[in-house]
Amino acid sequence: MITREDLAAAVEDGLLTEEQAARLIARAELSLVPTDIDDERFRFLNGFNDVFLALGIILIAGALVAFMSVPNMGGPVVAGISVIVMWGLAEIVIGKFRAVLPAIFISIAITIFAGLLFSQIFSPTTLARDPFGGLSTRSLTGALSLLAFVIVFYWRFRLPFTFGTIGAVAYGCALLLFFQTVGIAPDAVWLQLFMVCAGLALFAVAVAYDFSDPARVTRRSDCSFWLHMVAGPTITHGLLAQFATKVDVTSAAAMIGGFVLFAVVSLVIDRRVPLVSVLLYLGIAIGYLFSTVAVKSALTIGATLLVLGIIVVTMGLAWRPLRRMLLAPLRRFEFSNKLPPVRPA
Repeated sequence: MITREDLAAAVEDGLLTEEQAARLIARAELSLVPTDIDDERFRFLNGFNDVFLALGIILIAGALVAFMSVPNMGGPVVAGISVIVMWGLAEIVIGKFRAVLPAIFISIAITIFAGLLFSQIFSPTTLARDPFGGLSTRSLTGALSLLAFVIVFYWRFRLPFTFGTIGAVAYGCALLLFFQTVGIAPDAVWLQLFMVCAGLALFAVAVAYDFSDPARVTRRSDCSFWLHMVAGPTITHGLLAQFATKVDVTSAAAMIGGFVLFAVVSLVIDRRVPLVSVLLYLGIAIGYLFSTVAVKSALTIGATLLVLGIIVVTMGLAWRPLRRMLLAPLRRFEFSNKLPPVRPA
């Protein structure tokens, strides 16, 4: 049976256009029962062998980390060897077997090892340190080198998860540059503003990828998913963290309002990740409201979790009807054609 993955591969190979693939998917879904349809499909496992391979990758990475702690082994040398070992494993596991779960662990491990390597190569010297605690041009050079390395890794293996890594490393580079500009202990308002701006930049890239593939039949959709995984929490914490430090009625209302805003955005772009990132703050707000009516602490926790669970389950079950209702007034605008279509209920 031809799967979505087969159609995505056909689009990548130029055998089908995205429009043709989307029409084939829509036609196929007419014969499916509702439980077979999912708006955000991504696959972690081809079989249990992927779990077995992932366990082996974790053990090898753990061994390499242990070797780094051996005195006189040479940190940069071991880090460099670790990068080479992980790249070799990637050639086999990703390049040949296309095993997703172990590939994710390889991507994480090689990014960490490369980060350790570049941090030691470009370690700030005493004279190079700046007045804000050790950040220097060498530190930023190391971070940019890591970003270039991760981009090359993605270019070689086309692993969508690596797009999330690219976003995270790019955020780290921007954060280093921000600290060098305003100091290592910036005013909280400036730090929150930076987080929001950086998160919105990542979000804009993710949405651009979504708009380029509204039917979600190519690798770009998977890349967008992992970018949303980085952008969502960044925007959320930048906007709402200040309200969670000292909760009162105003801050609780702000966090609930933030949840509503994120819910609308998530429904419009058909991505649940931004909504998940704000659940913590919604829980804090709900917990505060329960505490104001003198509910005992154990009951407050239980009631908060129950309400959160009901909200999540309700939105999960009513996702498509809610999207259909929300998108109806947006159909008059041109950009709505780039939004994912509402699947059959």
